[in-house]
Amino acid sequence: MIVDTTIRIPADRRVCLISDLHLGGGGPSDAFAGKDGRLRDFLDRVASRADVLVIVGDGFDVAQAWSIERIIDAHRAVIEDLVALSRVIDVYYLAGNHEGSAAGLHAVPLRYAHRMMIGDRIRVEHGNAYDVHNLPGDRGAFLAARAHAMIEAVIRAPIRIPMSKHYRWSTRLGHWVFYRYGQWQAMLGRIDRALGRGDRAAARLEFLDYWGRGEWGDPHGLLRAAPAALAAADVDVLVCGHSHQPGVVAVPGGTYVNTGSWTFEDSTYASYEDGRFEVRQWPEPRPIGDEHYRGSSATTPTSRSSTGGPRTIAATCATTSTPPDGVPQSSSINDRGVGALFAAITGYLVGGGSHPRANIQLRASTIPGARAGAGAREGVRRRLVRRGVHDRRAVQELRGAPARGAHGGG
Repeated sequence: MIVDTTIRIPADRRVCLISDLHLGGGGPSDAFAGKDGRLRDFLDRVASRADVLVIVGDGFDVAQAWSIERIIDAHRAVIEDLVALSRVIDVYYLAGNHEGSAAGLHAVPLRYAHRMMIGDRIRVEHGNAYDVHNLPGDRGAFLAARAHAMIEAVIRAPIRIPMSKHYRWSTRLGHWVFYRYGQWQAMLGRIDRALGRGDRAAARLEFLDYWGRGEWGDPHGLLRAAPAALAAADVDVLVCGHSHQPGVVAVPGGTYVNTGSWTFEDSTYASYEDGRFEVRQWPEPRPIGDEHYRGSSATTPTSRSSTGGPRTIAATCATTSTPPDGVPQSSSINDRGVGALFAAITGYLVGGGSHPRANIQLRASTIPGARAGAGAREGVRRRLVRRGVHDRRAVQELRGAPARGAHGGG
């Protein structure tokens, strides 16, 4: 197992950080998707450009592969390159939530720990400690991840969020099922509240809120948790993986950096040098800022890089409209809005919307459940689930904008 330790390195080192490679045992549920050659090229580049490589958790997906030996067999050249790189620069592996007990990880001789401090003001960890449904040591969450991988292996297709990024039949089906589950839980929540069981009603809707935030740009709730985490650790920068959502985001109290992932088409990484963080997609040169976290244009663009100094970070925070809880505005869900949320995201996309990659991001303040009767909501929902020409009009109605034509477009 990985000992609960914190690695400390000086702030003047050049650090490259990657996470969530999800190297698995091969096959259709191996989310790394056969990018071995791309990763090996990246590691060659790291050898000449960095003093330290940090794998910020979920590098090895034991939940999918069942054993580290299967991962080594499926990705032997990558593992050999990692070990060789560790003889040239320092390579650290931080614990994630897909390694299980991590009993066999030492078959790959890297330096293992739970978290890292870069200087005194930068904290690095996988991030599942801030995810209420994937807390460290939660055996049930690990088994759920394994079950998810087994389902994907059987259907030979991924089921992922957000829909806008993983638009395919399997994800559409999964979202439709969850939409129906959401309707059921919302109904039970109303019954519980009518019977005076408010706490139970809130618990039913909590997971729907959690899932909805993932669609709006905060998978696993890490951005929402970042301000409190920064304050609790007394640091200026929090670096995580886990959510697969890359970016550099100014939040109250500091900066949140996410390294993204190497799953499916992605190959993102973060670099730290001369007190600055940048996140990029390998091998593209364009930095990634906070664009994946803006929701419905709720936050203003911030700098695409972040410095490690407290004064500069404070100045960066002043340029954003991120609210005090660290999440895009209007991203809380109430029970009346749950049905409209799932109708908008799930009904529209499952019904074959006007653009398969459309990123529908709704503010709670514009969800019809907060201002319209059930009949109006149902009328919009019915149009959303039809294929063809009415989808754009229905989405505009949900957003509160007048429809400018009934043509579905493409």
